[in-house]
Amino acid sequence: MFNDIYNFVQGLNKKTVFLILDINFFLTLLLLQCSCTFTWLHSRFKI
Repeated sequence: MFNDIYNFVQGLNKKTVFLILDINFFLTLLLLQCSCTFTWLHSRFKI
């Protein structure tokens, strides 16, 4: 019984870690995209 709970928690932890990594990855991509767009606008329109 305890073993099952432990395995469940371990699985949950792995899922949570992957979710956090996923979100971080997404945010990083978003930031990169924003800075690239800003740089492009800057060079294009001399903002």
